[in-house]
Amino acid sequence: MSKLMNRVPIPVQAGFARAVFGLPTPVKRLIAGPPVRIDGQELALDAQLLLLLDKLADHELVRGTPEQARARMARAVPLASGPPIEPVAVRALELDGVPARLYTPDEDTDALLVYYHGGGWVLGTLDSHDNTCRYLAREAGVKVLSVDYRLAPENPFPAAVEDAVAAFRHAHAKAADLGVDPDRIAVGGDSAGGNLAAVTALVTTRDGGPAPAFQLLIYPGVDSTVRRRSRELFGDGFFLSSADMDWFCDHYCPEVDLRSDPRFSVLLATDLSGLPPAYLATAGFDPLRDEGEAFGAALAAAGVPVTVRRHRDLIHGYITFLGLGTRFREATAEAAARCAPASPSPADNVIRYRPPISGRGLRGRGERRGPGPGQGERDDRDQQAARARGREAPGRRAVVDDEADDRRARRGAEGERRRLQAGGLASAARGASRATSSPVAAIVGAHTKLVGTRASASSHHAPPSSPAGITSTLSRTTNVICGSDRRTAP
Repeated sequence: MSKLMNRVPIPVQAGFARAVFGLPTPVKRLIAGPPVRIDGQELALDAQLLLLLDKLADHELVRGTPEQARARMARAVPLASGPPIEPVAVRALELDGVPARLYTPDEDTDALLVYYHGGGWVLGTLDSHDNTCRYLAREAGVKVLSVDYRLAPENPFPAAVEDAVAAFRHAHAKAADLGVDPDRIAVGGDSAGGNLAAVTALVTTRDGGPAPAFQLLIYPGVDSTVRRRSRELFGDGFFLSSADMDWFCDHYCPEVDLRSDPRFSVLLATDLSGLPPAYLATAGFDPLRDEGEAFGAALAAAGVPVTVRRHRDLIHGYITFLGLGTRFREATAEAAARCAPASPSPADNVIRYRPPISGRGLRGRGERRGPGPGQGERDDRDQQAARARGREAPGRRAVVDDEADDRRARRGAEGERRRLQAGGLASAARGASRATSSPVAAIVGAHTKLVGTRASASSHHAPPSSPAGITSTLSRTTNVICGSDRRTAP
């Protein structure tokens, strides 16, 4: 199947994927199969559909050598990220020898987010996260400086840390050249990039020099020394696997004794006090979920204002899937929307800190009080201990947002849905679904028969799988697209 898909031009694959995600919800449910429910959470339909298509294409995040994995990522980026997001001005820079890219929104601002891409310290480039940075620049109303730090295994730990810290310090020193306020410079990143953002905040704070205004941490990896429960629950079949994590760590930090270094496992730092406020998002079906939330609890215990937001229905990597469906954009839109400070609520002693970005730019460090819908599930002893320590400091605890914030996020994402519809995605998908000879119609028609008899199933306790019949159907469909099969799609 993977060889067959490689014959299909990338624009055709991308259009096909967007058409499938644009189908009506009941049809997408028929294609994806019964809902996946694990640990009291239900996987988002968009995420389940993505995993199914990944399986049909025989796609793996890492396989073979780093060079081969990088080539596969470069090929996959246009399929998931979508068309370039505008209006955003982009220009290439160099930060003391480190390549970078500056994104400026249509309405100029003096606030800057120094962003580190994900990819396990081995994969990822400026291009792989181009649309993510465009989106954050446009929606948060800040300039975004994307850093192309050195990758392993060619440059193992701590090379990436050195580049990350150097990039922040360069941005601070050259703030005037970048047209930003040095007191309104934040750090952020996803996955390995979230790790580098947190480490940069720790290193610069401890050195006593300029430090970031806040941290935007998206499903960060923060502790490679412990295998927590989420890694056992979601270590296979949910995009990022436990084997992938081992592969990344073995390439980035082959010396196991160094993995407890706080510049790698930042959760193990002996003192987190004084770090900048943070917004930390995790995904419910992510192996990294529990360590990210443990870090949020540790920050709160150290007196750092922090909001920990679990997107209970999502998988690792969602911030790079902006071109597929709407749910991934909703979560990313929330990260940008949370940059607006919350309204104070004297009746509640829970600090919900929202990173101080708005359309007017960063507002510097601070904290706001707001309603806390309650603590999410916690399964690890270290998290429980951190919360216990946090209770010793009144008014300082992490807030884990669940169902109430899910509702707020969906209301806040209505503008995003309207933009997608205005772009013609919904109408294109409807047109594709009506075309009887289209690849979408082929899959829907075949899969409706396959799953019709099992539609009453209410849950799964295993990773999503695809019936064999869908694979053969998609193979015939791809042949039609390539022109190697002149038959009409079923």
